[in-house]
Amino acid sequence: MKSLATVLSPLLFGFSVALLFSVGCANSSRTATPENVAPDFESQKAIEDDESAVYATVLKRVAQSPSAILSNTFPDRRAEEVLAENNGRFNDPEVLESLKRSNAQSKSLAPYFDRSSFVLVSEEEDKQLKGGEQIEKWNVFKTQKKVDKIIYFSAIGFDHNRTTAAVSVNTSCGWTCGTMDLYILKKSDAHTWSIDEDISLGVV
Repeated sequence: MKSLATVLSPLLFGFSVALLFSVGCANSSRTATPENVAPDFESQKAIEDDESAVYATVLKRVAQSPSAILSNTFPDRRAEEVLAENNGRFNDPEVLESLKRSNAQSKSLAPYFDRSSFVLVSEEEDKQLKGGEQIEKWNVFKTQKKVDKIIYFSAIGFDHNRTTAAVSVNTSCGWTCGTMDLYILKKSDAHTWSIDEDISLGVV
């Protein structure tokens, strides 16, 4: 005749397994509910708002006359080199890495600029201004678009808290006419950005 312990052992084992399984399921379902998922510190909307504010702040500086804007960002390696230099001007590895990541691929700028105020120029239209007979091409372009220059923006690099930003801006007003600058901006409150440094990267 089997002892009581021999009979009860399999039952107790089965009960323990079932109990552990039910607790595990309860924990899984609990962590999967939206109430228990911590919200992201950075929301995409907040990032886009800061990007728009940075572009708008720099645009006030560089668009003193009717201007066209290249519809996509461009990677400015010279700006990245300047940020990497420890030359006493501006050196922030966090902003540099953010700028490199942002510039890894071209990004549309259409959502950031009001088409009623600025002319957006496609990459194809911009390419047509290069090559031979540039003076004539630029004269036709300026007349048709009613602008004096094209502004080229890079993507934006931010620090972790998005209180410092770096963006490269090139302007081209024709054949051998243009500037290249790296702008460092600081955020003073939730909605206000101002230019802290304007580092010249050269002239065209």
